Amino acid sequence: MTSLIYFEGRVSGNPQILETRSGKPWAKILLEEEVVRERQQDTPNTLPISLFGRAAERTKQLQRGDRLTVACRLQGTRFETPSGEVLYGCQLVGEQLYLAAAAKEANASKEAHD
Repeated sequence: MTSLIYFEGRVSGNPQILETRSGKPWAKILLEEEVVRERQQDTPNTLPISLFGRAAERTKQLQRGDRLTVACRLQGTRFETPSGEVLYGCQLVGEQLYLAAAAKEANASKEAHD
């Protein structure tokens, strides 16, 4: 069983739509979440999120500023430097996207009037 972490924010920039080596959909988005601490608002936290398959397909409809929630899992990464040192990290892999319908409708309405 995989645990999911939910992040809510706005799309920062346009999604990158790519393909894996095997030709499957792959996308990268930057999600800007607001960090609010007691009595102060910090600068936004920008999270790079990779998406694959159906979730990657859904990013085609996203635009900068769209509000959404992304259900992510953590994926461990391993990198070996030329000197043989092994470095570890993790990345966010989006499993599901939940687009705020009101925000999408407002964008569509705005585009229709421009």
